[in-house]
Amino acid sequence: MELYTSSEARKKLGGMASSSFKKLVDSGKIRKITPPNKKQGLYMKEDVDKTAEAMQLFAEIYSVAQPEGKKEVVQVQNERELRETVAIAQQHFGERTHTLEKRLEWFHKAPEGDYVLKDKEVIVGYLSIQPFKPEALERIFTRKGNPDTQADDVEPFTPGKPLECYISGMVVKVGISEAQAKRYGMRLFMGMFDILLDLAKRGIDIRKLWVKSNTVSGIRICRNMGFTELGYVNTEQIGFVLDLEKSDFSPIRQYREVLQETNKIETRTT
Repeated sequence: MELYTSSEARKKLGGMASSSFKKLVDSGKIRKITPPNKKQGLYMKEDVDKTAEAMQLFAEIYSVAQPEGKKEVVQVQNERELRETVAIAQQHFGERTHTLEKRLEWFHKAPEGDYVLKDKEVIVGYLSIQPFKPEALERIFTRKGNPDTQADDVEPFTPGKPLECYISGMVVKVGISEAQAKRYGMRLFMGMFDILLDLAKRGIDIRKLWVKSNTVSGIRICRNMGFTELGYVNTEQIGFVLDLEKSDFSPIRQYREVLQETNKIETRTT
């Protein structure tokens, strides 16, 4: 069992103040071990390191410098833009790419689920998130029956109905520099939380987020956000699920708070 002293743990957490560190311990995020006949406690290295990595991720998301030019995550408007997202997906996923025909069917059912990242009006990445039927997610993420996605797996974004959403794509185009890819990737990631907040203002009640990843960065982000790891869901990708009602990740807490406020307003006006 590897342990840190209090000073070692706080140093690992960027010189965190004692009061802030105590809150993490009191909340159970960092486990404290007090050896027999000792007054001074020690702290689980695994918990401290995981918290430090999550803090670093959060800092990266909100401090990445943006290159010159207007960059925005906007909703897909037409088939041409959707076609471009399929082309970007093919660069990454090859034969596992969802076809344009399938994406169009999803788009018609849940148009609020498809977004593109534009840099000076050029599409450089995309984000796709749709409500899926629970039985479809069970099939897809446990490899039962036919694990492929089907057109009728998708549901519309219905206010007031508990939903589970599948993040079916979040990638940037290939052939750009590593620095550009990181900036675009972070902007897409930040854009996802903006989208969640917009959905919360409409009363869209998302209970779980499901995602697959085979990249080091994608797996790292899922683990640091507190997703539950489901193991390999195919020969290459690991599955993850996040319970939004239990998550203590700050942007998710903000989503729940906005949703609760929206529901209160709806209750007062009906």
